[in-house]
Amino acid sequence: MPDSRNRPPHPGHVLAQQAARLQPDNYPLQELHLLRYSDLDGGRIGRIGMAHIFESLRTSVFVRLQRGSSPGQPRWQSLLRNVTLEFLAPGDDQSPLQICGAVSALGRSSQRTAFAAFQNGLCLALGEATNVAIGADRRPMPIPAEARQRLQDELIALPDAAPSTTDPPALASLAGYAFSCELPTRFADTDAVGHLNNVAISRYHDNALMAFQRACLGRHSRPGERGHWRLTRHLVAMSAENFHHLPMAMGLGVSQIGSHHFSLHQALFQNGRCSGTAQCEIGCEDEHGELTPLPPDLQRLLRGWQAGPQQALIGA
Repeated sequence: MPDSRNRPPHPGHVLAQQAARLQPDNYPLQELHLLRYSDLDGGRIGRIGMAHIFESLRTSVFVRLQRGSSPGQPRWQSLLRNVTLEFLAPGDDQSPLQICGAVSALGRSSQRTAFAAFQNGLCLALGEATNVAIGADRRPMPIPAEARQRLQDELIALPDAAPSTTDPPALASLAGYAFSCELPTRFADTDAVGHLNNVAISRYHDNALMAFQRACLGRHSRPGERGHWRLTRHLVAMSAENFHHLPMAMGLGVSQIGSHHFSLHQALFQNGRCSGTAQCEIGCEDEHGELTPLPPDLQRLLRGWQAGPQQALIGA
């Protein structure tokens, strides 16, 4: 496969336009991650595997802050508000990942953390996560002074300012989306707080994407074949918590079709309420893993999913 070390960023890559993000030495927090078989998809590091690794580092940052809390400090927790992942190059299962992190913005009640994954010096993926501090009543609260000081002292902001993120739009109901599917929730998707965890939410969006590809093409594409769909950027926003027992309904529609990539808007609904949205940008690969222009027949198929409700149902 051609070396993508010097390949220019895909037009959809926003975070990658910040040159400082592509250098591991600019991140004060670094961890080495040995890969597991469950991190892989077709011999490559899968996008859910990468999301799981980034979530592990993000959570470790918060745990370190909590351990440093002094008696008498306000009781607080942190909720993930949104996360953006950009996939710059495929990774393999031969070498461990160097995962790097830094605070990229700090507000009154929220913080934004920047992540990057490197393998043998090559940046494979970038991420941004926004966390909101909440109190015992589950409402936003100012970041406690001690935690703020630790953020400022231990994690230094990157030279390039992080881009502002806007939640992908949500339609009023599931019926407004051109494609929809439903998945049962699993107890294994819950966390210690009792709601569906952040990686599980990304997994639901990924399930919707793959169900849509099957509905659109009649099958799933695979790495190494011409026309394989490569997710290049994924912005996931959480607006409400989701819980076990209730099924998860997912809506999806094509929002933009370009010459080299297309965009999808996604939304999650539980018990009729929209609990989160996502936007993903997708390109097509050739047999060498290089991004190519979208085939005309694919553009024609995608236009058929820009409007008009069509239903599909998939199992667990």
